[in-house]
Amino acid sequence: MIPLELVQDVINKSRPCGPCTVCCTVMGVVELSKPYYTKCKSESGRCTIYRNRPESCSGFECGWRMNLFGTNDIKLRPDKSGIVVSVDTDDNGDWLEIFESRKGALVAFEDFEKFVDTTIENVGGLRGVRIYPFNAQIALQAPLSTDYPNNGLVVRNFLSMDGIHYVYDENGSKDGPIA
Repeated sequence: MIPLELVQDVINKSRPCGPCTVCCTVMGVVELSKPYYTKCKSESGRCTIYRNRPESCSGFECGWRMNLFGTNDIKLRPDKSGIVVSVDTDDNGDWLEIFESRKGALVAFEDFEKFVDTTIENVGGLRGVRIYPFNAQIALQAPLSTDYPNNGLVVRNFLSMDGIHYVYDENGSKDGPIA
């Protein structure tokens, strides 16, 4: 879920999805037992359960729709750019999450580092950044401060339907849930 302050901004800055339905494939939906990177059975060019969609869907806010990037460039819309950006809040704070929705999109993304820096600045107050390569089973996590206890570790959280963020050490051993 995104922070309440950002929800209020969404109301003022939100723009329509248009033909983009990338989040319906990339994001996991616990209530529908839909794993990440799997096309939703309720999506056929539009959501067939939109009025009764689960909280995982209604609570998701796309960074492009929220205008977190500081630009109106249509090329940044997920169906055009191949990335989905959102803000996730867990016990450790707010995280900028970047999902690669098309293989190679992160590598092909021009000025990716500048894009991330600008988005971090526009959102403010973030704990860090999590990058989810296309169809990978791990996310790369980069805390924005050195006081974070799991600095530099790899986190697997998007394939876990229980919603628990699991920490793996540099050897790939599962340390357990992030506290």
